[in-house]
Amino acid sequence: MKIALINPSAKRVNAGVEPLSLGYIAGYLEQNGIDVRIIDQVAGDDINRQINAYKPDIVGITSMAHMVIEAYRIADICRRKGILTVMGGVHPSAMPQEALEHADVVVVGEGEKAMLDIVKNRTTSGIVSRPYTENIDELPMPHWRLMKQDFYAHAHQLKQHIFGSLGHKVAFSMRSASVLTSRGCPFRCIFCLNSLRQSPVRFHSAERVLDEVRRLKTDYGIEAIVFLDENLLVNKPRLEKICRAMTDEKLNILWCCGASAHFIDRRTATMIKEAGCRLVAFGIESGSQRILDVLGKTTTVEQNKEAIRVCKEAGLLVHASFMLGNPGETLEDVRLTQKFILETQPEVFYVNITTPYPGTKLWELYNEKIPRPINWRGFNSSKSLDVYAYTPFGKAELGKLFIETVLIRPAVYYKDWRSVLRYFKGGVRWFLWHPFTAAKFILYVIRRNIGKKQPCKT
Repeated sequence: MKIALINPSAKRVNAGVEPLSLGYIAGYLEQNGIDVRIIDQVAGDDINRQINAYKPDIVGITSMAHMVIEAYRIADICRRKGILTVMGGVHPSAMPQEALEHADVVVVGEGEKAMLDIVKNRTTSGIVSRPYTENIDELPMPHWRLMKQDFYAHAHQLKQHIFGSLGHKVAFSMRSASVLTSRGCPFRCIFCLNSLRQSPVRFHSAERVLDEVRRLKTDYGIEAIVFLDENLLVNKPRLEKICRAMTDEKLNILWCCGASAHFIDRRTATMIKEAGCRLVAFGIESGSQRILDVLGKTTTVEQNKEAIRVCKEAGLLVHASFMLGNPGETLEDVRLTQKFILETQPEVFYVNITTPYPGTKLWELYNEKIPRPINWRGFNSSKSLDVYAYTPFGKAELGKLFIETVLIRPAVYYKDWRSVLRYFKGGVRWFLWHPFTAAKFILYVIRRNIGKKQPCKT
């Protein structure tokens, strides 16, 4: 029995993060004696050629919303070839009936045990779901060798995060990797997939995390790591063990991580900095307390400001993400977000359009008001600048506010010319993708500046 796991690509999405979900499934299947291969379109694999050469009995295709059109195209091809086709991942889990129009079997939820059961039971149709894995240390490490680690060690999106976290001293030749040390999140923000998930937060042990880091360094020459956990700092005892070992062993691995303002204090910030952390990413979302409450965030504006201040005092860079077009958001709320950015001065910040992704509470509340058919290819937050029923802004107004917010600080790395150049290129690219919105914004700025001119005194 041969299994091919496929990672589809999508236009305008930069490569960068290894397909860890497929890596975990591949490791689990191989541990159970099954011949498995990962075919990675993101890394440049020709899907059709690889399938014809490998001749798998089963293909498993993962997908998120913005790449699901390509995933469905690949699934249709595989079914025409007579291959049992399985789909899984975030989007098929949320939209299993839609996915069944293109696949024989759809996996809902975690894929390791489900995929093994499909193989062993020779399941040929329907929806398959298995209980979540309680002790995730039982799962083998991701199958790094099958994930084209050499490609991802230098891929653009991941390198962008690493470069942001490590600053101008890091050459683009530094080898980097992504690591996931837990599953789930303790919070239920309405725009996040965790808002409807039933599984609790589960952690790899400190020993397992350290083994993975050591292996990446020894076997693949990794020098920098992006921890993909939604909140790496949640489990403080585990975090202390990891940091202590990284410091005592002098692993010399530089890293960045995501966190919530709940879990950062002066002692924690100092500890992770000494262990190699260089950047902490926060999902701030809004500078308006009213909007934070609407989104189900349990932080306050002042907590978020304090978290950023503590990180900066410890010498850590701060990555902050924000959202516009939130339910019931007003112009005053947007101005508070802009004010927050100016006051806290995060070294890196990103702005996204609040998007009701399937599988979230936000989708559950508003999906009936989303026009059909849905353009999944354009269903990608800041790329589409779409507006939804819960926001009072029109598309032109939201686009203007988006650009205003993005350009509050045109060069977030004001001491680093390389980053300034990269940010400038990104801005030009965005303008080229959205020429009409950009033109309206430019005209708006011109009119506003003319209106501000005072008459000359005689």
